[in-house]
Amino acid sequence: MLHLKKNFLINTIIAGFILRLIYLFNKTGDVFKINLGGDPCHHFNIAYNISKFKGPKTDFIFSFWHRHHDLPALTDVYAPGFHFFSAFFLFFNESFLTARFISILIYLLNIFLTYLICKELKNKNLGIIAIFLISFNFFHIENSTVFMTVNFTSLIIQLFFYNLLLTFKKENFYYILGFITGYASITFGGWQILFVLSIINILKYNKKNFFILSFKFFLGFIIIFSIWSIYTKQYFGSIYYSNFNFYPFINNWGEMMNSTSKPNLSLIIRDLDLIQYTKNHIVWFFIQIKDLSIFTFPTFIFLLSFLTIPLIIYGSIKLNLLGKYLLFFIFFYFLIISLGSNAMSGKLWPRHYMPMLVPISLLISSALLSLSQNKKIHVFFKYFIKYKNLVLISAFVITTFGIFYKKSFWERDSNPFYEFGQQVQKIVPSNSRIMYGLTVQDAWCVTKREIIMDPTFNQTFNTDRAKEEINYYNVDYLLLDLSENIYKRNQNNIDKVLEFYDGINLDLIYKDKENPFYLYKIVK
Repeated sequence: MLHLKKNFLINTIIAGFILRLIYLFNKTGDVFKINLGGDPCHHFNIAYNISKFKGPKTDFIFSFWHRHHDLPALTDVYAPGFHFFSAFFLFFNESFLTARFISILIYLLNIFLTYLICKELKNKNLGIIAIFLISFNFFHIENSTVFMTVNFTSLIIQLFFYNLLLTFKKENFYYILGFITGYASITFGGWQILFVLSIINILKYNKKNFFILSFKFFLGFIIIFSIWSIYTKQYFGSIYYSNFNFYPFINNWGEMMNSTSKPNLSLIIRDLDLIQYTKNHIVWFFIQIKDLSIFTFPTFIFLLSFLTIPLIIYGSIKLNLLGKYLLFFIFFYFLIISLGSNAMSGKLWPRHYMPMLVPISLLISSALLSLSQNKKIHVFFKYFIKYKNLVLISAFVITTFGIFYKKSFWERDSNPFYEFGQQVQKIVPSNSRIMYGLTVQDAWCVTKREIIMDPTFNQTFNTDRAKEEINYYNVDYLLLDLSENIYKRNQNNIDKVLEFYDGINLDLIYKDKENPFYLYKIVK
C-alpha cells in the first residue's frame, strides 16, 4: 500500500511556492514596478476601481461596440468575481507586486482545498500526489503567477467540489453550494456545468427531498446571480451581457473592436461562413490537446494528452462518485471552451484550459494510487517512496531549468514604457484623458489616466474617425508609442504616423530620449 507522510506534502508545497517566486522574478521583469501587461492590466484596473468603491469598471475604452456614457465605464468583457476578491487586498496596497502575490495566494488556497477534498474522501495520499503533480507543472506555474481570472476560476471549482462533498454530511451546505455556483456565474464562462452537477446530485441521491434541497440551492444561487443580472440589465439591456458572448462568431476581431454599433448576434451569425466556422473549430479542438501537453514540458508531467486520457477515465472510475463528477466537468468544460472560442480569428489561448488541471490531477492521482496496488507496478512506487526526497529535488531542479530556459507567453524584460508613464503622470493632470493605440490597458497601468482607444488601431487610419472620438470623449492628449505593433509598418517614423492625424492640432510636450514615445497636447 502506497503511503506518503505529511513532511513530503509540506516540502512539495514549499517547493511549488518557491518555483512560482522564481518564475515571478525571472519572467516578469521588475516585479516592483514593471506593469502587468495586456489582459492582467485590464483585470487590475477593474479590481483597482472596486477597491476605490467605483464598482467593476475600467478607466479606459477598450472597444467602441457601444457608446459608454462616461468613464469609468462598466466592464463589458470580464465578469467581476475575481476582481471583487482581489479588490480586498488592493484596498490595503494597490501595487503591481500585490496583484502578483494575490495570484500566488490563490494557488496556495487551491492547494489547501485540494488537500481538504482528499481528507474528506479519507484518502490523504490522493491529495499529496495531486498536489505534487500541480506544484511541478510548468503550465500551472506559468498561469498561477499571472493576475488573471483563470487562476481564480480553478479555486472556485475546487471550492464547489469540496462543498458538494459536504452536502452528503449536512444538507444545509446546499445553501453554500448555491452561493458558490452563483459566484461562479459572475466569474467565468462554463459555470453552468456546476449548476447542472448540483441538480444531478440532488436528483440522484436526494430524490425524496428534491424540492427542499433545490430551494436551498436556488436561494444561495439567486442571491449573487440576481444582483449582477440587474446591474447588467440596467447598463447593457441584457441580464447576462458580455461581448465575449459574441466572440465565437466574429470573423474579424479588429473590425468588431472598432465598430460603434451595438453587436447584434443574429446579424453576426447571418454573415458567418458556416463551413469555415465548423472546420476551424474542429481543428482548434484537437490543437488544444496537443498544445496543452507541450506546455507541460519539460516538467515530465503530462496532464492533458491522448496518453493520459485513459488514466483520467480509469481514475474517475476508481474515485467513484466524485470521479464521475470531475470527469463530467472536465469533458464539458473542455467542450465549452473549445467551441466557445473565437477560432475564426484565432483568439483562443491555452491558459483558458488551466481550471481543468486540478481536477485532472486528482483523477490521474486516483489512477496512480490504484495502479500502485498491482504487484508488477508496485515496485516502481516502492522505489518512489524510498527515494521520494531525491524525486522531489529532481523535480524541482528540472522545473527550475524549465523556468529559466523555456519561453513563456508572459515573459517580459525591461519595460521603458513604464518609466515614460511615470513622466506622463507628472505632466498630465489627473482629470485628463489620453488617446492611445490598441493596448489601452497597458497605457492605463503606467499612467493612471483615463485612456481612449485610438480608432486608427485597425490599420485603417481615418482622421475623421479620430476627430470623432476625440470630440465625443473630450480627449486632451495623444500618446504615441511607435514600438506598438500598429505603427511598426511605418518603421517608427513619427512624420509618417502624424500624417494620419492631419487636421488635429497637436503640440508636442514630451518625448522620450531613447525610445519612440511621444506625448502631444490636443489644442482645441
